[in-house]
Amino acid sequence: MKSVFQLLLTLILLGLNNVKAQYYLDKSGDLTTDMKKAYYSRKVTPEFKDGRRQYVFLEKFANNDQVKTKGVSLTDKAPYAFVGKKETYYPNGKLKSTETFSDRALLIDTAYYYYPSGTLYLKTHNNGREEQFSKYNTSTTRYILYYDSLGIKRLEHGNGFLRLTNLDNEDYEEGALVSNKREGEWIGKSSDSPKKSYTFKEYYEKGHLIRGEKTKNNGKIIFYDSTNYQTTPIYSEGMDSFMRFIAENYKYPIDAMKNGVNGIVHISFIVEKDGSLSNIKIQKDLGYGTGAAGVEVIKKSKKWIPGTLRGEAVRIAYTLPIRLNLR
Repeated sequence: MKSVFQLLLTLILLGLNNVKAQYYLDKSGDLTTDMKKAYYSRKVTPEFKDGRRQYVFLEKFANNDQVKTKGVSLTDKAPYAFVGKKETYYPNGKLKSTETFSDRALLIDTAYYYYPSGTLYLKTHNNGREEQFSKYNTSTTRYILYYDSLGIKRLEHGNGFLRLTNLDNEDYEEGALVSNKREGEWIGKSSDSPKKSYTFKEYYEKGHLIRGEKTKNNGKIIFYDSTNYQTTPIYSEGMDSFMRFIAENYKYPIDAMKNGVNGIVHISFIVEKDGSLSNIKIQKDLGYGTGAAGVEVIKKSKKWIPGTLRGEAVRIAYTLPIRLNLR
């Protein structure tokens, strides 16, 4: 018997934050209801413009109600797909960055980044193509100017020394650029939390990662190269197989069919380091059991091959949009 519906699904990388109309987050970006821990608020307001639905995105620091981030997103949940101008600010009210995004939510044109003092830190130009590797390691970004914390110009038009710093937690990457390509040794520090930080050394030739090694807090050293620098999780039998599995095993609730329910159900889950799935939740429900049916079909799927970052398996969260169309 043929199905009375069609399923169209795609996978998109999801940040760990849930989305509500307005809520508070701590300094780590985790949701909190404890106002003593609240670092900033986030409000995502829907609007219709030029015939499409979009969302006004606004974050404010909890202690002084100053703007932290403002822009417009095509989505109401992470990862947010910004379009047009996006601005971020420091708690002291100084501009932190200004970026421009295309209608496809890709970084384009000139972007400016500033130190908390208000002086220019970095100027880049972006061509709007899909990025490779991390946001710091991509051929789509052209580094125009870089000034160190003393105001000394260290790089111009893609040549010189570059230090990319997360000014919120002091993570960084630094090394030489030649014609906008990494060259020689790059070093840095990265952390999920103070107890989960690591340092690394990487070696490049004309922008290509040759080898790398990271040293964890416990002294363990992990070696990697371009093949396992950063990979996304995939279903153990392949993504085509996963898509077929969902389409063939999703059970369209009878009440939903009777009421002509159409639309998209969003189911989120985390691919753990061992490939198992956890935290399977309904992110967007169409009612009549459609969300619960999505959770159940995900629970029946097999293990995944976990994603990696710098040679080590990492937890990565996904959302699965399942489009339901009654015909």
